[in-house]
Amino acid sequence: MPGQRGSETRQRQVMYTIRWSPEEAQRLEEIAAASGCGKADVLRRLIAYDHSRIIPTRELTQQIAAIGNNLNQIARSINQLRARADDRAASSGTLSQLQKAEGDFRHAYDEIVAIRTQMENWR
Repeated sequence: MPGQRGSETRQRQVMYTIRWSPEEAQRLEEIAAASGCGKADVLRRLIAYDHSRIIPTRELTQQIAAIGNNLNQIARSINQLRARADDRAASSGTLSQLQKAEGDFRHAYDEIVAIRTQMENWR
């Protein structure tokens, strides 16, 4: 509009001041240089296009670790049951139940590993 200065017509009107460690600032500068854009644009793109990523909190990391511990306990139990079933020459029904439980366990374990891998990328 006529008579208004540039700062009055900007779409982006909210400004944040952020403190960075030297390492964080260096990493942001590296990303900006590699992508050929400014630091502010890197952050805007991160917010606009990468919102689906998991940003791990300390609580989330602890919860994932607890799930991992539970999975380890389940694996131990499956192995103990398998050893007992082998000792008793168990019926095929018991063995098929163990195989299904083991398959379910492996699937859950793979999902947890994938989540932890994503979380490691954000540290």
